[in-house]
Amino acid sequence: DQFVNCNYFVKIWRIGVRISGFGLKDVEENVKRVMEDDEMKQRLIKLNDNIMGKVACSAARSNMTYFTDDLRKVAVESPIGKTSAT
Repeated sequence: DQFVNCNYFVKIWRIGVRISGFGLKDVEENVKRVMEDDEMKQRLIKLNDNIMGKVACSAARSNMTYFTDDLRKVAVESPIGKTSAT
C-alpha cells in the first residue's frame, strides 16, 4: 500500500514528495521542500476544502437524500407490511 499511497500523494494529488533516503539530511531537505512549496500548500487547502468543507457537506447531503428516497421506494413497493383483504 505504501507505494500506491506514495504515488497518489506525489504524482496524482501533488501534495507530497518522494524521499529517496532516510538519513537526517534527506528528511530535512524534503521537509523544507514541502513547507516552502506554495503551490503544494494551495493544493492542500483546496483538497481540505473538498474533503471537509462545503463540497463534502453537499455530497453527503446528496447521498443521504438518495438513500432516503430509495428507502421510501422500497417501503412503498415492498409487500412487507401490506395486508391482503380476506
